Amino acid sequence: PGPWIIKPSWEDGSVGITDSSVISSKPLLFQKLPVIYSRHRYRPLLIENYIDGREFNVPLYQHVDGSVEILPPSEILFDCWPEGKPKIMNYNSKWEENSFEYENTQRTYESEDAPIGLMKEIAMKCWDIFDLRGYARVDMRLAGSGEVSIIEINANPCITPTSGYIGAVNEAGYTATDFVREMLGVALNVRR
Repeated sequence: PGPWIIKPSWEDGSVGITDSSVISSKPLLFQKLPVIYSRHRYRPLLIENYIDGREFNVPLYQHVDGSVEILPPSEILFDCWPEGKPKIMNYNSKWEENSFEYENTQRTYESEDAPIGLMKEIAMKCWDIFDLRGYARVDMRLAGSGEVSIIEINANPCITPTSGYIGAVNEAGYTATDFVREMLGVALNVRR
């Protein structure tokens, strides 16, 4: 059952994701699929259920000793969002600095009424099940019913200075330099 979100499977950083990626009717889905498919050079598409709700990012950070730390989870706030506009982290929200989406999707590390403990537990299970290494981020949605859903397990999240991952690194009391040194140590340990 819909609504659905269509994502290009060979892209990252929300490339190819716009408001029109969220579709609520089957006729419209079947009408748009060939257009979206050709736009992405006939590469596979991911068609997922779109979960309307709050969005959370749970970053995981492996240390040289092999331990895994859960960095402070963040919630994406969809501020001043017009009714009917999908609450998604589309391309504009990540890369177009003067866009409405970029300016109105801020992060907070102080989320109220959210099952953060459960989200951390889910993120650690993902780490183990998918044999993640180094650093990763698990993105989740909290539906109005209280159900937590995984929307992405990102084994290589963006680590630019303004990225959410580095924001969590800083929120935990580390610097980006600390993070890079630790990742180099983890990589050297894996190669031995």
